[in-house]
Amino acid sequence: MARKKTIENDLILDAAEKVLLRDGVHRFTLDAVAAEASISKGGLVYSFPSKDRLIMTMLSRELARFELDAQQQTARYIDQPHADILGYITAIAQEEEETTSRAVGLLTALVHSPSMLEPVRAFYRTRLDKLRDATPAMRRIRLAFLAAEGVFLLQGLGFVTLDREERQTMLDDAKSLFQPDDAKHTVIAHTISAPLASQPAFPLRETSIVLAGETTSEQAIAWLAEKGVTPSGTGLEAAHPRAAHIVKAATNLIKHDGIRALTHRAVAHDAHIPLGSTTYHFTSLDDMLNAVMISAIALFRDDMFSWFYTRRHDDPCDVLTDFVMRGIEDIDELAREYELFTAAISRPSLRPIALEWSNTVVAIIKVVAPDNAALPLGTLLNGFFIRALLEKHERTLPRDLVYQAVSALYHAFR
Repeated sequence: MARKKTIENDLILDAAEKVLLRDGVHRFTLDAVAAEASISKGGLVYSFPSKDRLIMTMLSRELARFELDAQQQTARYIDQPHADILGYITAIAQEEEETTSRAVGLLTALVHSPSMLEPVRAFYRTRLDKLRDATPAMRRIRLAFLAAEGVFLLQGLGFVTLDREERQTMLDDAKSLFQPDDAKHTVIAHTISAPLASQPAFPLRETSIVLAGETTSEQAIAWLAEKGVTPSGTGLEAAHPRAAHIVKAATNLIKHDGIRALTHRAVAHDAHIPLGSTTYHFTSLDDMLNAVMISAIALFRDDMFSWFYTRRHDDPCDVLTDFVMRGIEDIDELAREYELFTAAISRPSLRPIALEWSNTVVAIIKVVAPDNAALPLGTLLNGFFIRALLEKHERTLPRDLVYQAVSALYHAFR
């Protein structure tokens, strides 16, 4: 009798993680995992009957691994209040870039399967439930937690590139919010509890841009140039009307059906043009996605700049808070924007465009915030957006919580 072959599940999961990191979510298949693990597909399916089951097991293992790391780091702060959050942030700081990318890749794989996100929601809900108290100290700790998550997600998604020193500095800044006796935090606590009417007026920030007679797009591009961001050129409408038409069709296809539905044939069908036209203008899907992202950035840039510039005299914390609340009003549209971002994880050619989008947000935040606060604030805002995407319509992100976090971080850098 033939001896029954035993397949070690951990070896399969290791192989699956390699495939996910190497090929990305969109090319993650059971066939690829079986090949990487050097086993038959039948042997793989015996242990993991579906791709969803495999991904869920990978996610559970990743959450357990991080939980153990956080518990080990917590032991270092055992004599301090809220040692668990300090340990949590320290564990994030010590994550390797590959580990961070793997964890975020797993989250990305589940973004279109709300039911599969339940372990992640429970993971975060457990931590946030411990931070419900409305005291100034607890608000600072909650802010530190959200800031650390923002760093983790933005770097894992590839939206920002941080070396180890930059990452450590940001997370140390987050942990510094645990120091209630620091004069800086006395100001923060006062700011959180003070009514808006008692806050000072906010003058127009200095800029050399002359706005008269310029279009919104020209104004935005001039502002970005002043802040060191060079937008990717478009001009498709004038130079290549057919290519612009293809980009619009591709954008609408992604909006309705997601990136997975994007093919040259599907775009040609929706654009009512020959298939050869799509491959002539965009040889690969990555070329087409690059064009879609550049077009999306231009629209987003002009809208965001116009909105921020119009409100440049208002309380910056109100402006930033309203920007978050405005962004989550249409959660489906927000999901499509972030789907384009997450595509950059498995498509290196898209990363420069995704980084440009992230840098654009940071540069426009400088319309109302100090330059040194723009990146931390942008990171925090992205954290709120991602949180809203994970929860979808199940919870309403409280405006007062967003304002408190934004206000604390904003005044920490003034």
